[in-house]
Amino acid sequence: MKFGVFFVILIALGFFTGCTNIVFEDNFGLDTVGGKPIAPPPGPPVGDDLIMNVGDIGDIEKGISVINSVLASKAVQIRKSQTAGTIFECITAGGPYTDGRYRARYKAYSKSFVPSPGATIESLVTTIVSSSGNLAFKLSLSDAQYKLASGDDPDETLSVGYAIGSPQIILIDIDMNIKRFWLKIDGVDVAQKRKFLDPDFDDVHSLRFEYLARNMTQGYYVVDDIVISH
Repeated sequence: MKFGVFFVILIALGFFTGCTNIVFEDNFGLDTVGGKPIAPPPGPPVGDDLIMNVGDIGDIEKGISVINSVLASKAVQIRKSQTAGTIFECITAGGPYTDGRYRARYKAYSKSFVPSPGATIESLVTTIVSSSGNLAFKLSLSDAQYKLASGDDPDETLSVGYAIGSPQIILIDIDMNIKRFWLKIDGVDVAQKRKFLDPDFDDVHSLRFEYLARNMTQGYYVVDDIVISH
């Protein structure tokens, strides 16, 4: 559900970044708990969409479903099974967006579970993807640690830790004119003016959350209030 829910957020986005044109928005308020998110998201902007892939685990709802979350609202739970990868991708309306500044904002938290003996918690990877599949960066969350892959450092451990079950607000700023990005987690600047991971990243097409199809591990990640603006 959209319909002006993020009015205050949009004022802040415009004030700090000049990004007032919404190209994706969803807070899942009209979705049914236990079902998959409505695609495309209802309300403006017209043309944004969701892509959901749960590999070989069967119905979408088994890997991507709407829940009543600790964020005090409906949210989307992304589940990594023991055998399959999972992709939840927010597609921008219009485009291609090849110049100017962009901001992606969302709330998220990782749910706790007990892994199998000897297993580790699988990394949830967040990135901005171009229409040709190139990546601006990779932000990986595994257990209580964030790692960032960029054109400056392919394996950087970030200063901000993570407590399982604790909601956070993630802000990603991208400047296509100078080919750089900034990252803020809960108000802390953790990456500033970093080079894109893929030098050929040439447009802002989507925000992707992904569990890779590897390792016999599980993972649970919850996202809500997703806005991408230009």
